[in-house]
Amino acid sequence: MCRFCPNCGYDVERYEKAITIGRLTVTEDGVMVDGKPFHMTTDQVRLLRTIALAAPHPVRMDALILRLGKEDLEDPANNIQVQLSRVRHALRFAGLPEGTLQNLYGRGYLLTDATEQAA
Repeated sequence: MCRFCPNCGYDVERYEKAITIGRLTVTEDGVMVDGKPFHMTTDQVRLLRTIALAAPHPVRMDALILRLGKEDLEDPANNIQVQLSRVRHALRFAGLPEGTLQNLYGRGYLLTDATEQAA
């Protein structure tokens, strides 16, 4: 059996209640920055968790659409892009550097520890 999902890069052998990447921690229930709870919508938490579980592999748009159950919308990719834009804005508002959530054009979305890049 392949360890990684071919669609999203999800590590099928990895289950963690909390995934920490740099100063960001994502759980099934929410997000913490520097150990303090940070409010995000349910869809935003699910997006971040999906991308965090796949790290260091990018997650394709079609996998995010399926993971959030948005395939029946008229323009599901646009819905996900709007949510990702809001997530990026929220992460910057929380004090995380730009580049924490990256769009690797043609490959997908990746969550990184951008504090290492800034140093």
